[in-house]
Amino acid sequence: MAEGEPDSPASPDGGRAWWSRAACAGHDPEWWSDDWTKRAEAISICLTCPVAQQCVRDATLHGDTGVIRGGMLFEQRRGQLQTIPLICGSCGGEPAVSSRNNRAGLCQRCRRYARRRAQRDFQEAS
Repeated sequence: MAEGEPDSPASPDGGRAWWSRAACAGHDPEWWSDDWTKRAEAISICLTCPVAQQCVRDATLHGDTGVIRGGMLFEQRRGQLQTIPLICGSCGGEPAVSSRNNRAGLCQRCRRYARRRAQRDFQEAS
C-alpha cells in the first residue's frame, strides 16, 4: 500500500477512510466491547462487512483489546494480544463455535465435516 492511499497509516484521516464503509458504521463503538449479550448480533454484522480485513489490521495496529473487530475477538492474555476467530475460518459464512477444542475457529457444519474427514483418513491409514 502506497503512502497517501485511503487505507494507508500515512493518510490525512489517520488511515481510517475505510471505516465509513464498515457494516457497523453508525453503531455505538462501545457496543462492540465486552457486552456478551450482543456478541451474536456483532458477529452477524461482521459476516456482512466489506472491510473486515482493514478492521482487523486497524485493531492490531492500535492494540485494541476486549473488542470484536472484523469477526475476531481481541483479548489481552498473559501480556500478549490474542485474536480469537468468531467467524468460521473454513467457509467464512457462519459464526465460529467458541470452545477450547475449536482453535481453528470453525462453525458447527465445518467442524462436523473436519471430524468425519479425519475419521475417514484414520480408518484408511489403519
